[in-house]
Amino acid sequence: MKKMLITFALVAAGLGTATGLIYSSKARSENTSQAAGAPAALDCEQADSCDRQGSPTRLTKDQVAKVAEWSAQHILSTGELPSVEAIASATGISISEGDVPALGPAVMAVLSKDPRGQQFLEGHRCMRFQACSFTRIISSDDEIEAAWVREKAEDGRTYQDFPMPSLKGRDLSGNPVQADDLNGRPTVVALLSLHCNHSIESLPILTELAERFRAERVRVVGVFVNSGGTEEVNYWVPQLYPDYDSQYEVWVADDTSIGDAANSHLTPTYLIVDAQGQVQKKLVGFKSEDDVRNELVAALHLGGSRVPAR
Repeated sequence: MKKMLITFALVAAGLGTATGLIYSSKARSENTSQAAGAPAALDCEQADSCDRQGSPTRLTKDQVAKVAEWSAQHILSTGELPSVEAIASATGISISEGDVPALGPAVMAVLSKDPRGQQFLEGHRCMRFQACSFTRIISSDDEIEAAWVREKAEDGRTYQDFPMPSLKGRDLSGNPVQADDLNGRPTVVALLSLHCNHSIESLPILTELAERFRAERVRVVGVFVNSGGTEEVNYWVPQLYPDYDSQYEVWVADDTSIGDAANSHLTPTYLIVDAQGQVQKKLVGFKSEDDVRNELVAALHLGGSRVPAR
């Protein structure tokens, strides 16, 4: 049985985005490192900008566990998300936005062990769509739902004439990179976000793809969108995926424009690109390595063997 993915963000509930847990108006006005314009109840649908300007977490494992346990019990007993002030008052631990990549999965790990927590999680979009949003799509809840449905419906879409969308950013060494750099080799571009556990669960899958298709010279590039700068991504990738050792490239996008250009603000989104720079297929949402490998073989007519459907 496939293990349940612990979603990094509680979409529509407000816990665990790239900018923090829940900040009251007072806390937000006092926290100068928080992204400008972020709403009081933060989630990956509502936040105008999830750019993280804070430093990576310095909480110990015991502190993360303590906050996660208290926060999960608070959610289960009240049905509401705790504010940063409430967490500090109850646990004596102050939370900053740089703590979220550690706290989000920890809280959901606790919730997933309780039947009430499982029910709470299953009602949210990140679980239903097996994806997270890296930026606001539309403001009202009904329109957000429609936008998610519309973008998820493009999962598996094929293209005849769709050049790789414009993309600029930096690699983990700080060197400038852009979409044109991908021309000349077939490429799998995976759009990811640090606040999305589906993205984090995909990191070892990218390793498997890079190793399996090395002989065909397939390039594998993970692009983090709205996830801070290279400092944050350099810190968090080995923390969240200790086995990462440059098996594939990791880029950090300069902005979120790739979402509009690719018509997907959901992560992970895979763009399968041929050697001429043309997108052949788009996959939206979490996929197993077998799923991506089969789509890659079919879209680019590669020699790798397909995995029979189970």
